[in-house]
Amino acid sequence: MLKLFLRIASRAFLKDRTSGLINIIGLSLGMTGALLIGMWVTNELSYDRYHDHAERIYRIKSHIKVSDTETWHWNTVPLKLAGILGTQLAEIELISQSTGGAGEATVKLKNQLIKVEKCATVDSSWFKMFKYEFVNGSQEAFFQHPKSVILNQTTARQLFGDADPIGQLLRIDTNECVVQGIVKDDPLNSSFKFNLMIPLALRQSDPNNKENDSSWGNFSYNAYARLRPDTDAKKLGKQITRILRKEKNDSTIVATIEPMKDMRFDQSVMNSEASTTDFSTIRIFFIIGLLILVVACINYVNLSIARTSKRGKEIGVQKIMGASKGQMFSQFMLESAAMCTLALLVTLLMTKLSMPLFNQLTGENFELNLLDFNLWKIILSVLVLVTLLTGIYPSILLSSFQPLNIMKGSNFLSKHKTGFWKGLAVLQFAISVGLIVSTLTIYKQLQFIRNTNLGFDREYVMRIHFPWQLLRTPGGENTMNRMVREMENNPAVSGISMASTSIVNHGSSSSGNFEWEGRKENENPTFAPFSADVNFQKIFGLKLLEGRWFQEGNKADESNFVLNEAAVKICNLKSPVIGQRFEGNGIKGQIIGVVKDFHLRDMHEKIPPVVINGDPSWRSTLYIKTTGSNASKAVDFASKLWRQNIPDRIFEYQFLDDEFEKLYEKDQRSALMFNIFSVIAILISCLGLFALAAFTAERRTKEIGVRKVLGASVAGIVTLLSKDFVIMVCIGILIASPLAWYVMQGWLQDFAYRINIEWWFFVVAGLMAITIALITVSIQAIRAALVNPVQSLKSE
Repeated sequence: MLKLFLRIASRAFLKDRTSGLINIIGLSLGMTGALLIGMWVTNELSYDRYHDHAERIYRIKSHIKVSDTETWHWNTVPLKLAGILGTQLAEIELISQSTGGAGEATVKLKNQLIKVEKCATVDSSWFKMFKYEFVNGSQEAFFQHPKSVILNQTTARQLFGDADPIGQLLRIDTNECVVQGIVKDDPLNSSFKFNLMIPLALRQSDPNNKENDSSWGNFSYNAYARLRPDTDAKKLGKQITRILRKEKNDSTIVATIEPMKDMRFDQSVMNSEASTTDFSTIRIFFIIGLLILVVACINYVNLSIARTSKRGKEIGVQKIMGASKGQMFSQFMLESAAMCTLALLVTLLMTKLSMPLFNQLTGENFELNLLDFNLWKIILSVLVLVTLLTGIYPSILLSSFQPLNIMKGSNFLSKHKTGFWKGLAVLQFAISVGLIVSTLTIYKQLQFIRNTNLGFDREYVMRIHFPWQLLRTPGGENTMNRMVREMENNPAVSGISMASTSIVNHGSSSSGNFEWEGRKENENPTFAPFSADVNFQKIFGLKLLEGRWFQEGNKADESNFVLNEAAVKICNLKSPVIGQRFEGNGIKGQIIGVVKDFHLRDMHEKIPPVVINGDPSWRSTLYIKTTGSNASKAVDFASKLWRQNIPDRIFEYQFLDDEFEKLYEKDQRSALMFNIFSVIAILISCLGLFALAAFTAERRTKEIGVRKVLGASVAGIVTLLSKDFVIMVCIGILIASPLAWYVMQGWLQDFAYRINIEWWFFVVAGLMAITIALITVSIQAIRAALVNPVQSLKSE
């Protein structure tokens, strides 16, 4: 029986190859999109769950209340806390600490300087807590010798090639370190992904580090605790809070513990080094993947029904010969399964070919590993879902036809049964319109970000950061000042300025260290502190609203302040602001100027209150203003100057335009992914329209013939067939518009500065959907209208 069904399915496919190919292409596109999105979503949802006992591992967070209205959320704690918790709290089975993962190190290997990113310091419990696979060396040797290094495989290969790295020497800062272990690269779904690790004992061997780390006010360490089974996490958080408050002597601080599986989605942490993903983004892409599958399945259903008139007599003969309803249902379900399986083979090929582009879009390194059981769970889930969605309704409908009616030639695709198919078409149009509106909204928001006046001029400005180690060495400050003067005198440089940090991605925040006239008790807003020299305002074109900027040779200005509008507002300063007393971070002076607000962080955040001081001791960042034509000359000169004066450090620079683009790299990637998958969904919808137009023309063949005999023109018949589709598009627009508005309004809430969703977004989306529908339908309508009416009516 199975062999017979397969033979019938293959004959049906060969008899109508065009419809079969459209089905395979549509299903393959839909399944490819769904599979790629499924791989990404599954990877995001599985972050850090591969570790042993992952369900019992928690991250300790600190919550610092800086005012009645503001609390800072950190994923770090003081170093001393872990030791106390491990001995005092029986609920904690194991505790481990590290210092970040976004750090970088300058490694010297055989007189060559190499920059290694994603470096971390780990304690002796790290490899007991987390799952690592050593391919060479061991953790025992790593912790026995403080001056040790563990590398991942990729970094070891980059540094040593095919040579054995164990026992090799690497100079990190002033330490000669020995490579004691090589571990496999962390999987894609890891929050750590360290390239280089050093033991905590090496960091503590520096007296300055040891002194800083011993302070309860220094929150520099990520702490992870593995809890004993059945531990109450909320209760344990309260116990940690009591200990932290006692040791730090701070009754406002709160500690909580967060499941490791939730770290990937926690975007509340301030200045976090860890990469996170907004859970709403995952939800949106999951929905897109599902919509792509649904659209592809709707195509299949519509085209399957459109083909039934060609198979009517086949169905009638089988029923007259004794085929039961169940057997007919099984046959059509088997046809659907065979078509979906064939489409799956094409899907795997398309997925393999699209993987490089997909990795570029996501910034990850996905592989189509057909030996991966988790991948097959996604593939089989997609296959089963598609088979059910495409097979059940057509199989029920086709197996229910009455053989006598079919053999008498009556129209078994009666008018009252077309409502379901039209409903599917309306759903397709609604999905297409919603995706077009969403694509327009995302495009306009990113364009708004790119074109918004930041309040300062970033064009042709290069940033160089001097290493803090240089400023700590004797004569280091003189070296920096000499380099700055030489850069200023270079003809390729039109202006130069020194500041404390980046103006594009300012990450520093401070609270509780400020005083001003009229400040109320417990009023401790968070400021963005900044130090800048006399040239800063001119180079960046900051607009002064009141007062003046810092002046050359004015010693008093080293203790004075310039505030932005947000700072004046949050401090509730009365006019005149200029001349009022102001203190911040140990500097006492007065306000000499007010500048217009400017964006020194990305537009997901509101412009913070900025306090700019004139203290030169804060400054280690050099800004070099060039002209477009001389930019390369300025870079070459700065590189040469750097090698002459700081030979033990790698020369690095950033143009602010590039730095600005990196702020929105994640948004750009998400938008590009969204647009590509939206186009795929719309393309599949076009195939569905083609199928539905074919079905409509097939059902109304004799009507078209009669109309042509009575004198109807080709244009009139095209209009007749297209009218229903325009109505369905309009219904789709009405359904999609409020849903698209709601979803995009939620997406825009993530931006502090955002566009409004304009009415014309929906008009453009509707016109595009109507245009696409008319073009697609017209192809079939014109073909039907050009058929000789004798052919249409010959059976009469």
